[in-house]
Amino acid sequence: MIQVAAPRAQSRLDKVRVATVGEVVLLRHFRAPGLERARGEVAALEHAIVHEGATALIVWIDEAIPPPSFEVLRLFLRIPKIDPGLEHIAVVVPQAGFSLAIASSVIRQLLRLTRLAGAVEAFTELLPACAWLSRHHEDIDALAIEERLYELGRD
Repeated sequence: MIQVAAPRAQSRLDKVRVATVGEVVLLRHFRAPGLERARGEVAALEHAIVHEGATALIVWIDEAIPPPSFEVLRLFLRIPKIDPGLEHIAVVVPQAGFSLAIASSVIRQLLRLTRLAGAVEAFTELLPACAWLSRHHEDIDALAIEERLYELGRD
């Protein structure tokens, strides 16, 4: 008799959480993604940039520790190579201090040799991140972004 393992139920934390609001693509991380989720996130980000015209990215990180693996980071290096592509990235880590420093450092190091090297800022609140993006992009709807990020967190 051959036994087939039942498919593993997808954890709430393993779900890909990517959405767009206007020209802004949103990525919600409850924790650092594993390789499988990272593949899904990169594919969704590529789609948003290439097919929906997203030019800005807001990454909301609930837990920055532990940071993603090197394999996962290598996958995300595909994003800055999309042309035309992202122009600015805002990283929001509600937990100030060490978590913000880790997340900001990881993303800055990841992008340091790409065209996005100087286009990344880290924040502890969403509204300052939206204000920063609105200096570079028209029609940043902070309320719609906040609502969509909340929805991404409820699923």
